[in-house]
Amino acid sequence: MSTNLHDAADQFAAVWSLQDTAYEAAPALQCVEIDVLVDLLRAAGAPSTTLTDWLDAHALSDPDCQGHSARTSTEPSPIT
Repeated sequence: MSTNLHDAADQFAAVWSLQDTAYEAAPALQCVEIDVLVDLLRAAGAPSTTLTDWLDAHALSDPDCQGHSARTSTEPSPIT
């Protein structure tokens, strides 16, 4: 199967934008993993409600989490 990056990003955003997916998978992820996933979803064009779903689902499952700020930029965060 040959897929270009744009098509793959569209498909990724569509599959991982389901609210049920966020609430099922987020409890298994650490803070840094949620941040990277949200950045990737944002870059792939996922709607802002999807980003909020992932952040909310993670916050519910991680009482030690200090919170995450949903950046308003559409650019992914730089890797440092």
